[in-house]
Amino acid sequence: MPAARPYLFPLVLLTVLAVVAGCELFRDAAESRARFFLETLVQQPDNRERLSELSKPADGQGFEAVLDGLGTRLAIDYLRARHRQGMTLELAVTAAQRLDAGRRLVLIAASADPTGLRQESDGRVRFQVALELSEQRQWLVTRVTAE
Repeated sequence: MPAARPYLFPLVLLTVLAVVAGCELFRDAAESRARFFLETLVQQPDNRERLSELSKPADGQGFEAVLDGLGTRLAIDYLRARHRQGMTLELAVTAAQRLDAGRRLVLIAASADPTGLRQESDGRVRFQVALELSEQRQWLVTRVTAE
């Protein structure tokens, strides 16, 4: 009878856990990317390099081009002002929609107040974040719209 290999079970277990975790990370990649883009946009607006890496504006335009309209810009400015006042920024993915294999629409509720996300009707700014999968298989923000 062959000798038992005590190291084999932990190795197999770690491999299975790594595969499961990897699948979970990939499944939520678009949602995480949308959330991280908004977080960076509010908390580190001068980090232009990082914001450009996370977005895909029209050719020759900066990352600001993905912000859809004055209402969206005002919502971002509001959250920035609240953040500068010391309020904690809370971002929650409320829904995600698969438009096709390479496009997602992620809905995010944002709040910057001392109590975090409050009840449905007050204080939250809602964003629709459109993303596309790049040739390098990374999700890039193509449009942000405040609701």
